[in-house]
Amino acid sequence: MAKVRMPLMSDDARGAMGEMVFMGWRSLRTVRRRSIPTQPRTTRQLAVRNIVTSLSRSFGALTAAQILEWVGYANEHPKTDSLGVQFSPSGANAYTSLNFFLLDNAEAANVSPPSVPPAGYFTALTNDGAPATPANGIDITWTDNGTVTANDYYQVSIAGPFNSKARNPQKSDWTHYAYGAGNDGGLELNVGSVGSYFWASVRFIDLYGQVTSPITLQFVSLAGV
Repeated sequence: MAKVRMPLMSDDARGAMGEMVFMGWRSLRTVRRRSIPTQPRTTRQLAVRNIVTSLSRSFGALTAAQILEWVGYANEHPKTDSLGVQFSPSGANAYTSLNFFLLDNAEAANVSPPSVPPAGYFTALTNDGAPATPANGIDITWTDNGTVTANDYYQVSIAGPFNSKARNPQKSDWTHYAYGAGNDGGLELNVGSVGSYFWASVRFIDLYGQVTSPITLQFVSLAGV
């Protein structure tokens, strides 16, 4: 941003002209290059937006009693923001958060919130080496606590490729890879980029859409055998 005097041969100028935007900031006249915001439209982003839109509409179609159930659930399950401060989400937010994974996995949304916390969870994510088919990646397996069923789900997310083993993924680095029945216990990851570092994340999702904390694993992509 640059300071200007008598912009466009005037005492003051505001607004866009061509590639430049003229503004006033306190007692200064300033000009900056005009920027056009981007609207990412990857297949995944469009799918997520469609699901959120669908859930917003279906929440509005619930009965008054059902909406009150979700409001009560939201009040009993506060969340924590990026600054570590707890807050109570809205009923619509709770409805969307729990049902998102169900719709994303081609399941129907629940009209009522769960009455019990998730019974299952995953542990001990393991790297089992090169995939069994001619591909690039690894095989991973995980164990559960014994209460996971075929009606539950898992979600695998991937971060990478990274050039350095010391690179820890940020939230924006993770991308959805696959869903599966909760009791599957393993998956072949075909990620390409042989010799590059990746991270895998697996989390448990129960049939109500409740999600437990993910377990993660760093690995080097290997050539298939």
